[in-house]
Amino acid sequence: MSDINYYKVINDKCPQLIDTTSSSTIVYLRKNITTEEYINNKTKETCIKYYYDEAMLSKNEYNEYINTILIDKLINIEDVLADILYGGENNE
Repeated sequence: MSDINYYKVINDKCPQLIDTTSSSTIVYLRKNITTEEYINNKTKETCIKYYYDEAMLSKNEYNEYINTILIDKLINIEDVLADILYGGENNE
């Protein structure tokens, strides 16, 4: 899978890190979420804006992305387990 392209977003609602429900065809990935308080000029209430990076993937792209992550983690686990069981690659 190619690199995921993120873009900057500002929103008044707190985002989910992974949103699989707001669209039937798109999965939204979000990261680097920060907040900023401000005073609403009309209501004089303190409000929060959310700033974050967002990417959109099709459901199929998202499944491919998740499978890639899981395979990488499994390979890492296998390497650690081999080191534990057999004392590393250079053990003779």
